[in-house]
Amino acid sequence: MEFAIDLGKIDADSDFERDEDYCWYGEDILAISDGEVVSCFNDTTLRINFPDDSKTDEEILNERKKLIEQFGYMPLQCGNHAVIRHDNGEYSLYGHMIYMLITLKE
Repeated sequence: MEFAIDLGKIDADSDFERDEDYCWYGEDILAISDGEVVSCFNDTTLRINFPDDSKTDEEILNERKKLIEQFGYMPLQCGNHAVIRHDNGEYSLYGHMIYMLITLKE
């Protein structure tokens, strides 16, 4: 995430209490360049909010370990995501996306 850039639209009417309050919620996601999807995760059941103040550090670590074993490290950090390998050998990661039916366009 060294060169990460968070992109989004700002809307003065949004109160950001629900995912749907973000004005980019449900918008199309366009890749920065052509490439091949080499990894992706799209699972509505994974929604993680850390930390939980009612739990000890050890309980939180144990929960994270179980989730990493079940889903892998990337979904724990990035949620629903896609990794694209571009022709120049660089990769782009699109993370924290909502669950959706993914269609590829030529």
